[in-house]
Amino acid sequence: MIDILGTTLKVNTDEDPRYLSQLINYLHEKTHEVRSSTQLNDPLKISILTSLFLIDELYKERSGIEKVRENVDLSVLAEGMIRKLEESLD
Repeated sequence: MIDILGTTLKVNTDEDPRYLSQLINYLHEKTHEVRSSTQLNDPLKISILTSLFLIDELYKERSGIEKVRENVDLSVLAEGMIRKLEESLD
């Protein structure tokens, strides 16, 4: 059972209970941060703002991963080009 902002939910999942507990704790932390920094009392507004902050984190993480992938792809491409140049000079 999950209790967030006065709402109780039952979650059925195949995930490890420890993992689910970590997710719930993280959600509680972020919800508390939003509530503390905004002085909001409306659970719906707190939930919406918390969702926006979490999606912002996720989006930034994914963007960072994509940049790393692009850089890796470019370095592989550059290495291939360098190898071909060296071979043509030999």
